[in-house]
Amino acid sequence: MAEFVEKSLEELLPVFEQLKLVQLFSPEEVCDFIKNCRDNEYKLCKQTKVAKDFLAYAAYLEEKLDLIVERRKELKFLHRYDQIDRPLKHKCAHLYRICAARFKKMEYHNKEIAFLHNAKMHKLCSQAYTRLLQIYAHLPENHVRAARFEFFDNNSAENARTLILMGLRKFPQYIPLWVTHFEIELRYVARLLERREFLIKTNDRSSHLHSKNNEEIKKSFDPINTGDDEFLKLSLAKVVFEMAVKTIRERGQKAGLIRQFIKIAEDCGEFTKELVASMREYMSIYGLELEEEIDQMEVF
Repeated sequence: MAEFVEKSLEELLPVFEQLKLVQLFSPEEVCDFIKNCRDNEYKLCKQTKVAKDFLAYAAYLEEKLDLIVERRKELKFLHRYDQIDRPLKHKCAHLYRICAARFKKMEYHNKEIAFLHNAKMHKLCSQAYTRLLQIYAHLPENHVRAARFEFFDNNSAENARTLILMGLRKFPQYIPLWVTHFEIELRYVARLLERREFLIKTNDRSSHLHSKNNEEIKKSFDPINTGDDEFLKLSLAKVVFEMAVKTIRERGQKAGLIRQFIKIAEDCGEFTKELVASMREYMSIYGLELEEEIDQMEVF
């Protein structure tokens, strides 16, 4: 048992040395830190392992990470992140992963994901969501959480679409999946248009471009004038809308779903005007506006 404990402490030895060297911790604090880490490591090596020992150790390291951040601000010391903060974060992530894998409870997976998300360890967080879905794919909200993380935090539209489509194959009547899918497609187009605007501004500053060429580039980068690009014409969002209204059977749910689609589209900007108009027209043609009025009457 002792050799495993010492091996684990040796992996953190550079962290202890750096904390003492740069004076983020006093020598006494470093000694206490080492002692508490050793005590926690011994608890993990017990024959009968319990989840609370892993969680307590991870929580202790998180407290030290928060303290290090505060000390950095006080001392205005912004160096040696890779030698101090990163190893401690990876140690915490390792503890949460072992706890989730060994005891297989969703709350432990959620703790792991919450830590990785707060620590901005997006690659490991993506892997944690994958492990979560391997066990708890029967819960549709997990597909929504994973897809939203991949798109909004990990900036991976491809992974987000994959997760959403996996969820929709299993739960075609689950409205939040359709809402998330629709929002992802619109937000992705919004990102592309923002990049276009950034590129035209950058090209405006370039001295080697002629004024005539600038006008042509501006026209091609116009966020409203999408030309023949079907993708920027929101073709995917339209497909999602059509599939959603065909799949959702109950009229009240369908009306509520379209209202959510309209709200999301309106929040995205001017480029969705035609899409919003077509969705409102659909509600009018099929009498779904009546469902909206009934819902409002029930609320009052």
